[in-house]
Amino acid sequence: MSPEDRARLRTALREVEPWLTAADVGPQAVDAGPCDRCGDLPRLLPTCGPGPWAGICRDCARRLGPEGWCEGHAAEGRAARDWAEDLPDHWDVAVTLWWVATGELRSVEPRMLRRVASLPRAVRDLLDQG
Repeated sequence: MSPEDRARLRTALREVEPWLTAADVGPQAVDAGPCDRCGDLPRLLPTCGPGPWAGICRDCARRLGPEGWCEGHAAEGRAARDWAEDLPDHWDVAVTLWWVATGELRSVEPRMLRRVASLPRAVRDLLDQG
């Protein structure tokens, strides 16, 4: 994907998925890659380090609940989990595409491409052009 295509994709994603630009949670708050706990879905939420995971997905945050954050960061953990619960079902595809659009990832795994249909049309149209 060319730098121009990545810039257009970033713009389209910002417009239809404004939650992607959050700084304390979401794809900008963690390193690009799979969840440190399950290894399946993309990282989404940073933890404070009580466990061996630096970044976890929404599903793992649900499973861990308050145990994913230390006592001193319980409020931040609760806020992060609440934030993640409000995301659309296609959050994982949007996160992966955000990382492609920012250049943190070079490509999308084939399994993610099957789920592109769940994204807003403005983003799908851009991907069809690229």
